[in-house]
Amino acid sequence: MKTTVLIFVFAARIFRIDGASQVTPSYCLKPKASGKTCGGGPFTSWYFDSESRKCKAFTFGGCNGNLNRFSSEAQCQRWCLRGVPEKPVCSLSVEKGHGNAAVFAWSYDAKKDQCQLFLYSGFGGNSNKFGSCHQCMNRCSGNENSRYICDVLNYHLMMYYFTRQPFGIAWPIQNI
Repeated sequence: MKTTVLIFVFAARIFRIDGASQVTPSYCLKPKASGKTCGGGPFTSWYFDSESRKCKAFTFGGCNGNLNRFSSEAQCQRWCLRGVPEKPVCSLSVEKGHGNAAVFAWSYDAKKDQCQLFLYSGFGGNSNKFGSCHQCMNRCSGNENSRYICDVLNYHLMMYYFTRQPFGIAWPIQNI
């Protein structure tokens, strides 16, 4: 009996059980830690955001940090969302689809840690497409400046719409 209680107490300290009876390892609940730049860094890594219960990209310096750091979105989902089928979204490459429409959509680029505008055909493609930059960045990026990044990208898009000239150096439309 004492052994069972000790095992339960130990397991309770290592794992968190939420309202949906999903077991989340405690290292997945740690905050994102960017670490220091060293060892060939920085690198794109993934962490589990316990508030949104999603895996998000961030820039890891290469040293220090914590265990809430994974090499891919799928690996983060595998370790932190146990029992939930892996469904990478943010690490998928952009796919314009196969229809005849030309609809603006946003896709996340993990290497740049920002979302980019692209023309979606209206059919097919994959789940790495969002209706707005803010939706895209909130889902995929752990960057604290995501609101600012989207405001700048939206401003550049608006300037292009009115002037038909690319404005500045951070043009958000991805050519595919």
